[in-house]
Amino acid sequence: MYQSLRDLALTGLTDADPAFRISPRNATVGELFREMGEWEHAYWHDTSQRLMRAAFFLSCLTHRYH
Repeated sequence: MYQSLRDLALTGLTDADPAFRISPRNATVGELFREMGEWEHAYWHDTSQRLMRAAFFLSCLTHRYH
């Protein structure tokens, strides 16, 4: 769902939109998208690291009992 919402928002952007800021205290639209990308990257990186550790653990168990 997140990706479809992000894709929908990105398709409607113009070249000027990333610089748009609601008020001086708020981040720009471009800064918000960059932050969302950083969060997504961190999530997938962490998930892939956990999967690799789990695969290594399972391979160690498999070799131990065969």
